Amino acid sequence: MADEPQTSVDANGKKGEKGFFKELSGSAAKRLLEPLATTAATAGTAYLMRKTTQIWNQSVLPKIRDKGGGKAFVKDALDQAASKLPGGRGSDLVRGLSKHFEDKSPARQTSARATEQPAQAESRAAQAAATDPKRERQRQERQRRREQRQRELEKTRST
Repeated sequence: MADEPQTSVDANGKKGEKGFFKELSGSAAKRLLEPLATTAATAGTAYLMRKTTQIWNQSVLPKIRDKGGGKAFVKDALDQAASKLPGGRGSDLVRGLSKHFEDKSPARQTSARATEQPAQAESRAAQAAATDPKRERQRQERQRRREQRQRELEKTRST
């Protein structure tokens, strides 16, 4: 009985190619690769979020501010879209929607925005600098918990 090859039998009664040890090694490989794939996906997501925020702050946000704010940017985009649409009902609807984003008194609101934006940017930068040590402590605490969970998982796997 010990000399018999280890093969599995499928539902049709045919002997399969995989043996017990091959199936076991496949299962072990899955157990090893699953955490790596999860970690890679998490790291990739974090990287994309950082890069997206960086691109937004460096490229998109200054362009929106140059146009005079969010409303002006949307109005300009809708006007451009309406000009590219062939004449008819669609372009009229887009132009009508564009009119909803018009400022009633643009000079006063634009000057108020211009004085608010640098002050808001400075206060956000100060807040970010103030919360940096707190965020760093939180990050270290999360890392410590991850390492502890990993050690506990390794203990349960070895027994």
